[in-house]
Amino acid sequence: MNLKKIIILSVLLLTFTLLNGQESFDSNSKKNTLSIEAVGTSASPLSLNYDRVLFIKPNYHINLSLGFGYFPSVKDWNPIIGVPLTINISMGKTKHFFEVGTGLTYNSGLEQSGYDYFGDFSGNSSIADAESVKGLLWAFRLGYKYQRPTGGFFLRVGFTPLFRIKTLSDLKPENEFIPAFGLGIGYSF
Repeated sequence: MNLKKIIILSVLLLTFTLLNGQESFDSNSKKNTLSIEAVGTSASPLSLNYDRVLFIKPNYHINLSLGFGYFPSVKDWNPIIGVPLTINISMGKTKHFFEVGTGLTYNSGLEQSGYDYFGDFSGNSSIADAESVKGLLWAFRLGYKYQRPTGGFFLRVGFTPLFRIKTLSDLKPENEFIPAFGLGIGYSF
């Protein structure tokens, strides 16, 4: 056998082995994830999230995510609380996914005249003007997710804009767009 045939046969054998060795997301995959996310869909600086894969197909899976975000009060300011519930579609075959999702977030947080923890910090308001704004936000997710089918390290990063659809106080108007980003790190099991 000449060297050219040995190289071609070796390359074909290696390619076949690598293709068979690919991890694929299937019904035997780890479906639960706990993660900590900075900002994201909770509309609070940090949140603890639980994700559960509900439905699996060869090229995508659908998961439901529930979180609780909390940031303690500072001085006389109110604490920031966020409770997101989202449904996401993760598209990909192995451990790298494009993720898109939507859901609702209950949020209660500090806002005052001229200051919003998501927006303009240029106001001259005093602490005495601070009010807690409570409301319902429509959350979106568009980004990247790393999740191995066998479990272990989990990473999520993306654009997570929020849209205020209901305000339970008079301070902020409804229909406000809030651009946000999220970075989550966790563990799949």
